[in-house]
Amino acid sequence: MAYFGENAIQAWVSYNGSTNAIRDSYNCSVVADNGTGDFTMYFGSDISNPCPCIMTITRSNQTTGSTPPGVRSGASHTDPASGILSNGVRILHRPTTSGQDANYYGVAVIADT
Repeated sequence: MAYFGENAIQAWVSYNGSTNAIRDSYNCSVVADNGTGDFTMYFGSDISNPCPCIMTITRSNQTTGSTPPGVRSGASHTDPASGILSNGVRILHRPTTSGQDANYYGVAVIADT
């Protein structure tokens, strides 16, 4: 059973960053590979709420580092909201001092309509 409406998941994706492949998704039209550990999940239908909740998880074969992926901020790294767009969300995964493409990412976007 799926739930649609207020305070529901508006979009989600199961994504392989190593092969740049979507495993499964809802309201995700494409994932753009912006570089190592940096990708943008684009929505099939725009999300009107400018402040959605973004949840990310990852599973990787990495042996060092523990920083989970999160919303990518702009060049100044002071405004995480700059990574949240009406038509997508940009994610950065840098578990150590450099980006890494993990073999499993999960991204969910929750918002009211």
